Amino acid sequence: MDQNLPSHLKTNKILAIIDALPGSRNKDFLQSAKLMVTRNAYTLPPFGVVTYTNLIDWEDSRSRSYSRLIHGHTFLGCLVEAYRKSGQVQYLTKGMDLIRDWIQKHTFETHKGTMAYHDETTALRLQYWLRFYIFAQTVLSAEDMSLLEERMWTTAELLSEDFFHSTNTNHGMFQDMALLFFAAYYDDTNERSTFYKQLAVKRLEDYFSSTFTADGVHKEHSPSYHLMVASYIKKLVGWMNDIDKEVSDSFFSMYKNSEPYSVHIIRPDGYLPPLCDTEAKSVLESSYGKLYDSNEYLYAITKGKQGEAPQEIDKVFAEAGYAIFRDDWNKKDKSTYVLFTAAYNADYHKHSDDLNLHIYAGGEIITEAGPNGYNYQDPFTKYAYSSFAHNTLVVDGRSLPRTDQQYDKVYIADYHIEQSQAEVTGMNLRYEGVAHKRRVQYKKEQQVIHVTDTVESSDEHEYKLLWHVAQDIRVRVWKNTVELFRKGAKVMEIFISASVPAQIKRITGQEKPRVQGWVFPKMEAKLPATVIEVTMRGTNVFCETEFRMKDFALRGDFEKRSALITETATQLLQDNAITYTFHPANAENKNKLLVVFCDQSSQSKYNEHLQHVSANKLFITSVNIDSEIPCVEEGRYEKENAVIALIQRIMSLHSVLHKDVTLIGAEKNGFSALYFGAKYHFGHIIVSNPQMQSNEHLINENNASAIVQYFTKSHMPHCNRYYDRLLLDAFSQILQSNINLHIKVGVKGHKYISYVDNVRDICSNAGCNLQLTTENITQQDSNATFHSYMLQRVCNILNVEYKTIPSMNDEQNQFVMQNVKIQKQDSNRLVAKCTAKGKGLRYAYYVYRNKEVIHKTPYGLNSEYVYNIEESGEYMCRIYVRNADKQVIARNTNLLKF
Repeated sequence: MDQNLPSHLKTNKILAIIDALPGSRNKDFLQSAKLMVTRNAYTLPPFGVVTYTNLIDWEDSRSRSYSRLIHGHTFLGCLVEAYRKSGQVQYLTKGMDLIRDWIQKHTFETHKGTMAYHDETTALRLQYWLRFYIFAQTVLSAEDMSLLEERMWTTAELLSEDFFHSTNTNHGMFQDMALLFFAAYYDDTNERSTFYKQLAVKRLEDYFSSTFTADGVHKEHSPSYHLMVASYIKKLVGWMNDIDKEVSDSFFSMYKNSEPYSVHIIRPDGYLPPLCDTEAKSVLESSYGKLYDSNEYLYAITKGKQGEAPQEIDKVFAEAGYAIFRDDWNKKDKSTYVLFTAAYNADYHKHSDDLNLHIYAGGEIITEAGPNGYNYQDPFTKYAYSSFAHNTLVVDGRSLPRTDQQYDKVYIADYHIEQSQAEVTGMNLRYEGVAHKRRVQYKKEQQVIHVTDTVESSDEHEYKLLWHVAQDIRVRVWKNTVELFRKGAKVMEIFISASVPAQIKRITGQEKPRVQGWVFPKMEAKLPATVIEVTMRGTNVFCETEFRMKDFALRGDFEKRSALITETATQLLQDNAITYTFHPANAENKNKLLVVFCDQSSQSKYNEHLQHVSANKLFITSVNIDSEIPCVEEGRYEKENAVIALIQRIMSLHSVLHKDVTLIGAEKNGFSALYFGAKYHFGHIIVSNPQMQSNEHLINENNASAIVQYFTKSHMPHCNRYYDRLLLDAFSQILQSNINLHIKVGVKGHKYISYVDNVRDICSNAGCNLQLTTENITQQDSNATFHSYMLQRVCNILNVEYKTIPSMNDEQNQFVMQNVKIQKQDSNRLVAKCTAKGKGLRYAYYVYRNKEVIHKTPYGLNSEYVYNIEESGEYMCRIYVRNADKQVIARNTNLLKF
């Protein structure tokens, strides 16, 4: 032994306590401890190495997870292990310096409600303190040890209080285990330790008996927490045997009853699925590799390399709300695994994942975002637990709340298992006035998973069904069929059929108007991933989704079909059916692309205004009017394919993302910008007086009948309606895309002005980022000023300074935002300042805290604005300047931390 034992404890008892207490969180604990001593630098996974000037800044609030680590004193684990290995007292001295500093600055009265006295963090800190005390009590000064021991008893008293106890949660379990270990160390030396031990045992017994369903599943919705609680029960069984044999036997029964779920929930690759707050990690490589002794568990965690395959292939835990289907355990990591959840048993760790589905077939295919941690102010954390991060239903664009205590409204309604087929039906009644029923059928021989979603309501709603795919999978949508490819090979085909019209689209790495299309391989680390969104509208809706893993309906691979499209597009370009000019970026913004739809006669005007803007610039012109509208002939969009193939080829060569493409056009070319921007989900559209009205207007305009005839290859009247619908469909797609839409309209003398109000209303209802500028001038005059309008918007998008072109550089008319910034006025006030030039300037201010808008001001005369800080965080302002002509420029300031 490398520590002095208390006289009242035997060696085996204190070794058991040490083994139960948490240790180092770093594999190289000695290097971690050396950094603390020599550089005051702290290695705190997953946050890396954090350095402070003096000890630790306990108010460092970079995230809840980080605060938990420092206030839980997890750094003591490395310092204690470094002392045990080296015998150097400096490691214990450093630990005591940190403990003393924390004690001096924190009491329950001054810090209750903060992470310093969070329920589980307090329990964690007591355990690290006790382990430190065991090794330091005969090494450090009696004064230091008396201070630490006194605060440990105070902490134990707090943990024993009912008001502080998180009853029937895993946090309460941690509190009781910390109290039990502490009491066991003092082992009946006084009445308090005896009371703490009895209280902890009683609470643990109550918790374990209530935290599992009758079919042996932990109620907190997270497989990793199921394994964690089972491991703690196993650890406590021996302890309870000495304290209460009957309780110990009861715990052992719970532990064994937890094993079937632990075995079946593991994916064929030996990983846990990313359900709720569980990260997708290898069980074998975790601390749960030896949780159970059975051959079945060993087979599951080793991907079938060791142990024996379980006898049950399919398993339904009906009370808990989980159904797990497989085709064959003996296929090992190449087998198919289908996981369906209809579980709402408790609030802790719950996500809005009702009626969720996972599919693994030789690899992860249909999955979900996974957890991003516990910083609930982080928009990505909010996304991670929302309905938008799971394979479920979203009604009217709003996620279900993470929790609402409606436990009885999510459940498995029925299931049936046969050798060749398994099926399960779940219900979700948490949406007010909407009932969602999902039936999942897995036909094993055909390798088909058939999902039937029935949504019923007495009112009309917008319904979205979401399907998230693994991060390394490419997605291609062909009408109502979606193809999934991994490393060039098709792994799945999804066929969608609904009782009402359904729009299918892909979303990847989106941040506005909402966060969507991300995966979190580990907490607080994100990667863009694709979600397939199926949108329908109606009262009662019926949708069938078929996931095929063989015998695909679409023959040939994605690359071959894309090559055919590219070949046709290239021929059209060579035939001069579409002409273009491309100017690559010279220096800055090499990953930005401006696409200008224009006539050859107007290209010089665009060139004049954009010549000083550094970005890739593609001018798409045409010989005649036909070239500016996609050509529909026998179901093929040949000219559209040529245009989009050209744009995407340039994007690929210059590493441009869709969100960094800006489409520009006026009038009929404005239609082209709208159409391509909507259908292909580009980031920005800037247009003037676009032709986006119904055919009633267009057929009365000059050349309109020629357009319709060319477009449909017909002179029949019904073809006008086709063109009309195409425009409306394109506009509808804009409203459901993450697009920043800038529209400039001259309304004077316009017979069809009502469509301006319609645009504003529809965009407002859909949450589209629309900036609509109306001018009481004619369309002709409006188009004449479009280039300056366009240039200002482009400069804002590229975040570069707007400069008028020399021919327009009249000092009187110049409108420029020169500089914006925020600075601290004192400890709780910020001042936003803007320097701008122009006539009749007005200023508006949006204040952001932690990337969220918390305050807005209307336009006013002041170029400075003072805001009183009420909460700590990272602040920024977006400042808007408007001139007498109603032109607007907006820029973001620097960031300040309060």
